[in-house]
Amino acid sequence: MGDASESRRPGLRDAIVAVAVAAAAAFAFDAGVSVARGWSPPLDYVLFCLGLTALCALVIGLVFGWGPRRVELALAAWVGCAIPLDIFMFAPRSLWFAALVAGASLLALELRDRQRTRPVSAGLAVGLAFSFSAVILPRLSGFLGFARPTKWPYSLMLIAALGGILAGHSLYTRLRATTPRLPSESLISALLLAAMVALVPLALTGASTDQRVAPATQASSGLATAGEAPPSIVVLVLDTVRADRLSLYGYERDTTPNLRRFVEDHQRAVVFPLAISPSSWTLPAHASLFTGELPSSHGAHAGRLLDLRHTLSPDDGLIARTTLAEVLRERGYATAAILANAQITYFNGMDRGFDQVVVPRSPGKLSLLGEALRARFAPWAFAHLIKAYPPASAVNHEIIRYLESCENMQCFLLGNYMEAHWPFAARPPYRGRFSDPERGRSRQTDRYDEEILALDAALAELLEQLEERGILDRIWLVITADHGESFGEHGTEGHGTNVFNEEVRIPLLIHPPLGAYVTRHDAAVSLIDVTATLSALAGAAPLGRGRDLRAEIDLAPVQIELYGDVRLTMAERTPSRAVVLGHAKLIDRSGVTELYHLREDSEERHDQASAAPEAVSDLVHFLPPLTQSQVQDGAPGREATVEEIERLRALGYVQ
Repeated sequence: MGDASESRRPGLRDAIVAVAVAAAAAFAFDAGVSVARGWSPPLDYVLFCLGLTALCALVIGLVFGWGPRRVELALAAWVGCAIPLDIFMFAPRSLWFAALVAGASLLALELRDRQRTRPVSAGLAVGLAFSFSAVILPRLSGFLGFARPTKWPYSLMLIAALGGILAGHSLYTRLRATTPRLPSESLISALLLAAMVALVPLALTGASTDQRVAPATQASSGLATAGEAPPSIVVLVLDTVRADRLSLYGYERDTTPNLRRFVEDHQRAVVFPLAISPSSWTLPAHASLFTGELPSSHGAHAGRLLDLRHTLSPDDGLIARTTLAEVLRERGYATAAILANAQITYFNGMDRGFDQVVVPRSPGKLSLLGEALRARFAPWAFAHLIKAYPPASAVNHEIIRYLESCENMQCFLLGNYMEAHWPFAARPPYRGRFSDPERGRSRQTDRYDEEILALDAALAELLEQLEERGILDRIWLVITADHGESFGEHGTEGHGTNVFNEEVRIPLLIHPPLGAYVTRHDAAVSLIDVTATLSALAGAAPLGRGRDLRAEIDLAPVQIELYGDVRLTMAERTPSRAVVLGHAKLIDRSGVTELYHLREDSEERHDQASAAPEAVSDLVHFLPPLTQSQVQDGAPGREATVEEIERLRALGYVQ
């Protein structure tokens, strides 16, 4: 009798089969969801992720498929590894979470009749439970008040859901043993998987269809009518583009041949050689453009994305009295923003004054274990396909559609492009275009330059269409950036880490309509000067503290503020501020001052503070305040949604 019992006991092969079926079921669900959302992933990418998933399943099956409960232990181990990898990406909290998940899975599977363990049936059940917990539950949790997948309530809810599904399957298996007429548990699991695939586009609100910018309609509060009002305004923000990497600004690589030719062919176009952003990352820089104020005034500066543990507090929002879009709308402009960087929309008040804010659809990707493994261990593979933002072509398409509807009215349109933002992986034919090892450039530098080249080509297509349609002669066109990018020049990588030129010196090109002009200025100008100029040309008073660039301007300080590295904890932050006056730049980092002469030392390699104490003494009075803005006491924070957290993680803001 004992021998018979032993012969029916699952073996190592059964454990491997069970884990393989669980992985295959979850992968089929993952691919099915992509198709249901309207995206057909490339076959080679699918096969690559499938191979990673299968390899992981095989390893786990071999390692954990031992002992008297081989199938259950192997499946519990697979779920315990797969869910933390997919959701938490090997964060330290994954250790305890993996143990809890594995324990819940094992406990639930232990309810199964030991003599009736079926590897395929058990694998399907685990695949179902994993898919629901990793994809469906995070979205549903928002409706239940647990929007953050890093808090204990959500974690416990996930474990309860996972264990509940597996326990239900085990109980159904025992019930069917006494009632054979019931459908097989494998069939039930397969049907539930198919049902979830069909329901996912509903759970992922708005994810299954493209957002489209609606045609412009004249603002009802407009003060001017067509024919007598100023021309329309188009501002294109090239996210994360530093000026010194454009051949338009003298870079030795021809990264912007089209922009360079555009300036050569259009005499009205003016390039400002020393344009400065008020900050070195997306939120405060865009907020300054929107308000004409420094971060210390408009309030959208904190960036405590890690410290807040995914909570957006009130001081992450815009608290300025008015915005450029609000001013223009009051002057009769229809207003719209087309943003490749959805992060801009996550913060309170950033959409003020816009009639509509549209984020074009991003390229799709798989979302479960295979993609998590690729992102963790082979991020270079298919990186040009897997991006967290829409391509420039999608932004161009929406810009043209909107501007064509503005023919008989005044419109203000803000467009944002993300090609130059990390991760750097230009699409063909620009991928691999630059490689210059003899000059000591890093691979990241080469890939960044290729992204700028690709963006330049996209801008050329847009400008050509604007010219062909006669739109270019009827609009004020501004091409600029929000900040740059560091590649180790001053000991940091990325952006939002310092106030040196690699992160705050930006391109600025203004092309006025026929009959209008703008004056070129060799001295430093600020992004907030663009705000003042655009509000003034619409007939309003210049908004903010900037200057109208259409006229000769006096030499004035250009100020920069950074409240600390957005990727570090509060203890590691180094708040910084700087001022540029003419071509002299003074930096203050927590009381330590540095002085640079930008005309001779644009890369800020030679600190002149000790050699020129008088200049430091003169400039220190122009440093910005870098003070905390006043926020209403008790104002509630907002919890970031799962989609927002995923996008921030993909862009490198959340680890």
